[in-house]
Amino acid sequence: MDAYQTEEQQVEALKAWWKENSRSIIVGVVVGVSAIMGWKAWQNQIHTQAEQASNIYEQLLVANEKGEGDAISKLSHQLIDGYSDSAYAEYASLFLAKQKVLAGENGKAKELLQALVEKSKHEDIVHLARVRLAQLLLDENSPAGVVQLLSPIDSGSFSVLYDELLGDAYVVLGEKEKARLAYQKALLKPTRNSGLIQLKLDDLGVGGVAG
Repeated sequence: MDAYQTEEQQVEALKAWWKENSRSIIVGVVVGVSAIMGWKAWQNQIHTQAEQASNIYEQLLVANEKGEGDAISKLSHQLIDGYSDSAYAEYASLFLAKQKVLAGENGKAKELLQALVEKSKHEDIVHLARVRLAQLLLDENSPAGVVQLLSPIDSGSFSVLYDELLGDAYVVLGEKEKARLAYQKALLKPTRNSGLIQLKLDDLGVGGVAG
């Protein structure tokens, strides 16, 4: 503005500049405000959905404690259908799979668990689903499927469960040496289940933990 010699020239220049640029400025402000409002609305929507999913999940936990099968199925479907991208929906799938097993619908249970194994982004859920799927396969006398499902896998904190299930599968397959090694590996990390695992190991005619 220093290029202009008089105040009147400055005013006229500002008027001309505003006339030329006012539309784009207004549009920019509107877009900016809309973006802020849209972001806030989106954030509020996400927060609301999270609260709703949390409330339904709490109801699901209560229904599970009471053994209310119909309520468990209904609430699980609500989470799976309405909040499919959340961890709540994946935990609901675990509950629903259990209900399917109790109802004798092992095929549907396996579908739910396999979907979690393949698609879940939450490591603990993947491990839980894999363990429960392995248990179903054992119940169906499919030990080879258990071996294929559980090995070789980085089982992390689920290693004892994995090793015990592998031991069980090898027993059914008649591979006692592999069963022995799996049980001994499971016993390297003492848990509440260690006594049962030791009994399984004793049944093979081999005791103790591998050194």
